[in-house]
Amino acid sequence: MERTAALVIRLVPWSEASYVVELFTRRFGKVEAVAKGARRAKNAFDTAMELLAVSDVVLLRKRSDALDVVAEAKLEFRFRPPGAALPNLYAAYYVAEMLHVLTEPEDAQPSLFDAAVAVLRQWRRREINPWMVFRWETAALKLLGVHPSLTHCVECGTAVVPRGRVAFGPVHGGVLCPGCRRGKRPLVTLSAPTWKAWLALAREPLQKLTSPRPLEFGSSGELRAVMNQYLAHLRGSPWRMHPLLPR
Repeated sequence: MERTAALVIRLVPWSEASYVVELFTRRFGKVEAVAKGARRAKNAFDTAMELLAVSDVVLLRKRSDALDVVAEAKLEFRFRPPGAALPNLYAAYYVAEMLHVLTEPEDAQPSLFDAAVAVLRQWRRREINPWMVFRWETAALKLLGVHPSLTHCVECGTAVVPRGRVAFGPVHGGVLCPGCRRGKRPLVTLSAPTWKAWLALAREPLQKLTSPRPLEFGSSGELRAVMNQYLAHLRGSPWRMHPLLPR
């Protein structure tokens, strides 16, 4: 048996009484396990196996294709947004969606786990704004090694100096210089203030991950649209929570 901190990111009914839970754990990364009896009104896990619960769990690890089993689970905290605010709840669901989609099974990412728990703790206490979500997305993409290039052309490596709007290729992985952008499709363009805002977010240390401070420049609506396009490319399809995120 193995003990680890875990965030519940997905629940799938397995029987009348049990769930298959997808856990993003600090020690083992993303794992699937059976939580026997967790669907009953009264069960041994109480609220520790709820969606977005962070719990200390004991897993019976399997050495074959069989699912792990949740042997024990003790709740550390439940995500309950302030005043049952729907924007906070949707953003928290988005954290779970990103961890489900962008991480690989059994790939431990302790820094990403810590970042996800930190933002959920913050978002259950404070009304959310678009920049708080951008900070989470940017940090997650950086930790996963899939953040787009914002300072140098992804084709030729030339430093990009914004003169007017900046060309960004979601399928190319970042910004493009004026020479390399010719003939590239699909492309979107960013205003210089929005490009600077995204760059400032990318340069912020993880310690500022939970800062509620909006940036002084850039359009959150424009950045939201471009971020959605880039993430849709990474996934290969639209994201369920994107239309519900604050702008």
